[in-house]
Amino acid sequence: MTPRTDRTAQGWDLAFTTNHLGPFTLTEALIPHLPDGANVVFTCSGVEDPERKPAVTAGFRGARYISAEAGARGE
Repeated sequence: MTPRTDRTAQGWDLAFTTNHLGPFTLTEALIPHLPDGANVVFTCSGVEDPERKPAVTAGFRGARYISAEAGARGE
């Protein structure tokens, strides 16, 4: 995680593309190669919630989830 907002060449927030578009793209690429009924499982962290202990320990303050669209804009 960087202290500043970085953008891709297309203007997307870099953290959003890494954390959301990357797994989506990987899943889309896997689908043709998976057997029927297969599952793709991703794990994630609750550290983005500023009220949770990992976030407090890491010093995160003031963050809140607005929407995926707001995340894509880096809000």
